[in-house]
Amino acid sequence: MAVIGGGITGAGVARDAALRGLKVALVEANDFASGTSSGSTKLLHGGLRYLEMFDFKLVFDAIQEREKLKTLYAPFVKELDFVFPTYAGLPPPRWKLNLGLHLYDSFSFFRERHQNLNSSEAKAAFPYLKASGLTGACVYSDSFAEDYRLVIELVKSAHQYGATCISRMRATQVQRTANSDLLKITLHDEFEQGKTVSLQCRSVIHCGGPFADELRQKMGLRKILKLTQGVHFLISKSRLPIDKAFVFADPALHRILFAIPWNSTFYIGTTDSSIARAEDARATPGDLDYVLRIVNNYFSIQLKPSDVIQSWAAVRPLLQPDEQVSNSQISREHVILEEPERVFHVLGGKLTSHRLMAEE
Repeated sequence: MAVIGGGITGAGVARDAALRGLKVALVEANDFASGTSSGSTKLLHGGLRYLEMFDFKLVFDAIQEREKLKTLYAPFVKELDFVFPTYAGLPPPRWKLNLGLHLYDSFSFFRERHQNLNSSEAKAAFPYLKASGLTGACVYSDSFAEDYRLVIELVKSAHQYGATCISRMRATQVQRTANSDLLKITLHDEFEQGKTVSLQCRSVIHCGGPFADELRQKMGLRKILKLTQGVHFLISKSRLPIDKAFVFADPALHRILFAIPWNSTFYIGTTDSSIARAEDARATPGDLDYVLRIVNNYFSIQLKPSDVIQSWAAVRPLLQPDEQVSNSQISREHVILEEPERVFHVLGGKLTSHRLMAEE
């Protein structure tokens, strides 16, 4: 079996297949985890905001996976407290958030229970929040993981169980051989320009992430992805020494943003804007203005563009919706298509659900 794409999905598929005793080759066009799987928000979480969209199955599955990954990938997965402040006149009201978090807790069978703080308790616990209009805060638990570390550990594990894992090999074509039992993948060697290699296999699992449509079009298949980019900005804790993650609502776009501590820094984000090609992903001054405007609505210490020491942008490979909706409302569910026979395309999905997707 050949697996195309060395992000979290492809690495997870290769490891799962190798553990089942299959002979596996994993090929990646660039470095392992060089795409979306090194540019996410680095959270293994249920996705609290999907409750408001009534996407209960997605949240339940993701929370169940989060709990498994905390055991399977220790010490790479760490629990992290999230603070969601509420303000008078701004959604969500504290009663609604508290109700949603009770449901969130139930999906983990109450292994964790959130805290519901009133205004005085929130002001005392979190002095960096703006005090004016603060009605309280809810504190709940999710998990943090360095996404690229997880990918590398999965690749190492797949290799340990017999998979051949090769980076800098770009799949440019998938076709049937004269012997219809076999498929042939043409690989372009990114180290030696002009050199190509053929790989024959019985089945192909295509996990190209945001680049999946490029190979699909070369195979004569329809485009299926809607690409959006998420941008994050890194800031030193010397500007704002937070030790918990914070969640901020954007009522205009009906979405949430984060401020997440990471060693001696924290990062803020993310955005959800449409792009035409994965290689176009980059942080813009407009992205920074947007993220700072939302975050500065909540923190008493006002962050400035000059505080940013680094940024990154990554692409979400979302499934093209059937109707016109905002980017944030597009489902994060995945789909597996068999086009043509014995060529499987894994499209969409989340970092948190990669093991479940690989098993499927």
